[in-house]
Amino acid sequence: VVRQVLAELELLGVVEKKRNIGAVVRAYSAREVMELYALRQVLEVHAASQMPLPVPPARLAALMAVQREHDAAVADGDARRVFRSNQRFHHEFFSLLDNAVLGQAIEEYARRTHPIRFGSLAAAGYRERARQEHWTMIHALRDGDREALMTVCREHLLPSRDAYLAAEQARLGSQ
Repeated sequence: VVRQVLAELELLGVVEKKRNIGAVVRAYSAREVMELYALRQVLEVHAASQMPLPVPPARLAALMAVQREHDAAVADGDARRVFRSNQRFHHEFFSLLDNAVLGQAIEEYARRTHPIRFGSLAAAGYRERARQEHWTMIHALRDGDREALMTVCREHLLPSRDAYLAAEQARLGSQ
């Protein structure tokens, strides 16, 4: 059971196996964080620039249903449900693309940043900000407002990146 759990955590990018040591929690340098988020920003803003707008009502309704699950998880303060429903929201959101390769790249680099994003889920303010930004994305999709969509996609990534970097800096400063 433990091996299975560790394998699942490794797939999520939370742990990494080290030879002759075992599994350890994945840590990122500031440079790695900046590089990963810079790439995610390029991919996700480009995706927003390519989405067909406005989104058909049925597709928008599906995205809104997933967001309502996310709203409930945020209201309950359930970080695990927030994380899972956030993943579903972004999967549904990027499935609006007509470019499966770009969608797969976005999912891969989002997966690589799971350990970075976990820390920010503890903060209620971050969860609420993400929830509101999801609705801003939905409204931009509904209204066909590409500029607003691209802006919110760019800004949506920053809080988890910045929270991780601040925590890392505080940890290093206390040593």
